[in-house]
Amino acid sequence: MYKLADCLDKALVFLALLSCLAILLSASWVNPASVLGALACWVALVCLLARREYARFRPTLFVISLAFFLLVAALGHNPPVSDFLRQYADAASFAGGEVSVYQTEYYGQWPAQFGWSVVEAFLLFLFGGGQVAIKVFECFCSSLVLVEASLLVEMLSGSKRASQVVSCLLALFPTFFLMVGVLSNQVLSALLYLTALLLFVRVAGRHVGGQALLGASVLVGVFLALGNFVRPDGAVILLAVLCCLVFEFFSRPRGGRLPVVACVVGAALAYFAVSCALSFAVSSSGLVKESNYSMSTWKIAVGTNNASGGAWSKELVERSEAKIESGMTPSEAHWEMVRENTKDWQKNVDTLVKKNRILWWGDSTLFATVHLREAHPALAGFLLAFDRAWKVLLLLGLLGSLALMARRERISAAERLLLLVFVGTFLAYQIIEVQPRYVYFCYIVMFAAAAPFFARLSEALPRFLTRLKP
Repeated sequence: MYKLADCLDKALVFLALLSCLAILLSASWVNPASVLGALACWVALVCLLARREYARFRPTLFVISLAFFLLVAALGHNPPVSDFLRQYADAASFAGGEVSVYQTEYYGQWPAQFGWSVVEAFLLFLFGGGQVAIKVFECFCSSLVLVEASLLVEMLSGSKRASQVVSCLLALFPTFFLMVGVLSNQVLSALLYLTALLLFVRVAGRHVGGQALLGASVLVGVFLALGNFVRPDGAVILLAVLCCLVFEFFSRPRGGRLPVVACVVGAALAYFAVSCALSFAVSSSGLVKESNYSMSTWKIAVGTNNASGGAWSKELVERSEAKIESGMTPSEAHWEMVRENTKDWQKNVDTLVKKNRILWWGDSTLFATVHLREAHPALAGFLLAFDRAWKVLLLLGLLGSLALMARRERISAAERLLLLVFVGTFLAYQIIEVQPRYVYFCYIVMFAAAAPFFARLSEALPRFLTRLKP
């Protein structure tokens, strides 16, 4: 069984390597000058932060990043658009006492949009202040994400210097810092998901007692369910946690496996219990209009469409509505669209290439720079080029980490969990609808998974700089 666990580790590293290469090969054009500029920033940050371990680094990181995020949100002048505008407007009405605001087809068909809107309504009810209160809350959450990412990297690599480097590189990633002014559900959900991963990593793989592992697993399930209520990405992360527990099961002697089985059950039950409780509370309150519309089948119908590259389009909505008007149920209409979309295997391959180009290399700064494009198009273009260059370097760093992991007999539980989330996310989006902002949390996971590379770099760089001194 030990050999089986080792083989599964090797297979996971290989799948992560293939995923990285597929993302890199699907890249649209990236400005070489922006890559060189981003590389210079990375080298400067590594030189500054890898020299020594800074005292009180995390409190300092929190304060400085919070000030930076507040500045970005204040200078961005970026009113919410699209779904974010609808969710905020309904939250403001609900906080003002209009309880029927969610009784619309929009929330009946897209119940996943309800959770974040209710959180916004709660914040408006508590603090008032309109959009400012929500933007400040998102800035606060983003700073907490950086602190948690720093803790996760240190647990994973054992290097405080690497944690300093990775957290600062993440803070300066445009996809990350520009999201603070969008009023998006991604920021809070990322914080909840990252808290779940941090709790799990703290005890998993250390062969701790069953009670500690069980308690952590239950809390992981709770935080995943809460994150899923805000933004429905929890299923992939829960599956990664359960797979990680299966690895843990095979790595323990026979007498120590029963606690792991209890943890699998505990994490799954906690997740589904909290999810069902939230769903029951929403349905019994009558806040949201019930609908037989299937969001999951719609996501697959969109994700398999070649013409739009797996992204939403008005043409797909019209196709779906025409089929429903002909007498099909929404679910039947969507599966019929899936069959039509996937009957040509050559088109299916082309669809996957298009999807990965949109998902990983599309404009993930779009919602944050809609108004900036009109007022300062050169600055918006610079941010987009810088964002893509940052992604190139991130993928190269992750490839470096995977190369280091491949040389070991077995990877750690923390590395295993992060790779499972990364590979699971990559595979899930080969099937369902894509948008560049959908992988916001996955980028955080990728930065953390690149920790072994940055740990090695943080060890080697000070020695190299010392040799350069006369």
